[in-house]
Amino acid sequence: MSAEQFKHKEAHWLAVEESAEELYEMAPCGYLSTAMDGRIVKVNKTLTEWLGYEREELFGSKRFVDLLTVGGRMFYETHFNVLLRIQRSVDEIALDFICKDGSVLPTLINARQKRNDAGDPILNRFTVFNSSERRMYEYQLLAARDLLQTTLASIGDGVIATDTEERITFMNPVAEALSGWTSAAAAGKGVDEVLVLQRQEHTPDPMENPIKQALKGGVVAGLANQTLLLSKDGRTIPVDNSAAPIRGTGGEIVGAIFVVRDISAQRKAQDELRAAHENLKVSAAELARSNEDLSQFAHVASHDLRSPLNTVLLFASLLESRHGEQLKEGKELLAFVVGAVKRMGGLIEDLLTYAKISAPALRSPLPVDANAQLKIALENLHASIERSGAVITQDPLPAVPIDPIHLIQVWQNLIGNAIHYHGAEAPRIHVSVTDDADLWEFSCKDNGLGIKSSFQTQIFHPFRRLHGDDRPGSGIGLAVCKRVVERYKGRIWVESEAGHGSTFYFTVPKAVHPEEEVE
Repeated sequence: MSAEQFKHKEAHWLAVEESAEELYEMAPCGYLSTAMDGRIVKVNKTLTEWLGYEREELFGSKRFVDLLTVGGRMFYETHFNVLLRIQRSVDEIALDFICKDGSVLPTLINARQKRNDAGDPILNRFTVFNSSERRMYEYQLLAARDLLQTTLASIGDGVIATDTEERITFMNPVAEALSGWTSAAAAGKGVDEVLVLQRQEHTPDPMENPIKQALKGGVVAGLANQTLLLSKDGRTIPVDNSAAPIRGTGGEIVGAIFVVRDISAQRKAQDELRAAHENLKVSAAELARSNEDLSQFAHVASHDLRSPLNTVLLFASLLESRHGEQLKEGKELLAFVVGAVKRMGGLIEDLLTYAKISAPALRSPLPVDANAQLKIALENLHASIERSGAVITQDPLPAVPIDPIHLIQVWQNLIGNAIHYHGAEAPRIHVSVTDDADLWEFSCKDNGLGIKSSFQTQIFHPFRRLHGDDRPGSGIGLAVCKRVVERYKGRIWVESEAGHGSTFYFTVPKAVHPEEEVE
């Protein structure tokens, strides 16, 4: 290569270098390079002009993070710089710069890390894009979206928007219908003129509109229940309502939005429900009095019926003792009379017991040990157990919230029936319990005569007996069990097959509250 050719080529490369430098300096984006300790070592003119610094003010004395906001510095140290070291490149990271005059410059940054041949990082290079316009556009979109979402969420309700001076700027059709104002007529008017609110009770004076609270406090506000909206055409409408501030891009309050809902139907339903509740209380009180009268009648009737029965039994006994020899065939008839009187006495006792179960509860019972009440029931049945040779076993039983007398009645009736209606073999009876979530499910299983499926519901009604006079009894026992169990919000049923024994089940909630007495 001749000297002249060399000079020509050198001139060409100098021109290319100057052109590249000019492109670097005047690029539409900012360029910045830092050493690995963060010190700025190179920056283009575009970025210095955006930030308002002279180039010399940045070299040596400033680090990259010194130009960022507090949040930007934290993000750079905890995320950005870490990713750059790992990936060697990071793209599209939003960071805000602080300009020399204190203003904030929103930017998007791409970064690349330069390394030497040994793979050691020696330089970080940043490309900075000014995103001020983009950020503003995003804020505007967010504000528009929030307003649209609020409006859409209120479809079916009245929606009114105001500016910061409480002047109406928007009303939807529902708001027009409720207030009696058209949007055109209401535009620019004060909210108090268009939306006249008052309390339903105590005073007809207007109330402060929640929009005022939303504008003053910057919070969601609403009025208590029993609020009325006075329409322009004179209607009085029960309403539910709330107001919320509308905020601008900088978080400042630029207006408020008010949502109002017509609750006339709901208020009417509440009034009807309240009236129905009052009627129910009256009916319940009358029913309680009726139950009390019935209970008293049962006591009086049982006393009055016992007296003539006792007289009949007494004279029948005297007749047998004094004239038994002369009666001969009449003695058998006299035995029928005595038996009928005794059965009638038992029936009266059972009816009285059934009536007592109907009495309203005065308080919620405390849990009692079901094992202890079962033991008492077995002691009461001792004679029947001994006579029949019955074998009764049980699993451990829990404590249940039932009045102890009532629980004894259930055990005594179920086990008494199992003994009474046994087959050819001696009765074998087993009592167990199952934990069923919120319930205790008790069972009483026997090897007795069994019950046909067609009778398994009827036996829980009073006086329903399956065996006629072959087996004595009043048919009240299972009805008493049913009434006791249902009083404590449980249920009772039987599973059985004729000739193959029966299993009676009843459930009791673990926490029950029997019906409270109505005053």
